[in-house]
Amino acid sequence: MTPIFKTPWLPFGWHGMACRWFILLRRGHDDLIAHEMHHIKQQRELGVFSYGWNYFTNKNFRFAIELEAYIAGGLGVDEAYAMAKRYI
Repeated sequence: MTPIFKTPWLPFGWHGMACRWFILLRRGHDDLIAHEMHHIKQQRELGVFSYGWNYFTNKNFRFAIELEAYIAGGLGVDEAYAMAKRYI
């Protein structure tokens, strides 16, 4: 089980953040748990350092990772695409 911590603030205005071993969620954003759990899966598959490096340095990687996580979180493809575009 991955621990989930609720917080009043996250950097960059984020609503959720996954860090391989735990999830941080801003209060009121429980709808992002499945999305953040998918990021944990991605980090375990790619390695947390490789994932982090690519996430912050490669906008195409970031878009693809976010698109996949939004779809896994339950959004339709069009809505997920619109959400993921905000990251590039």
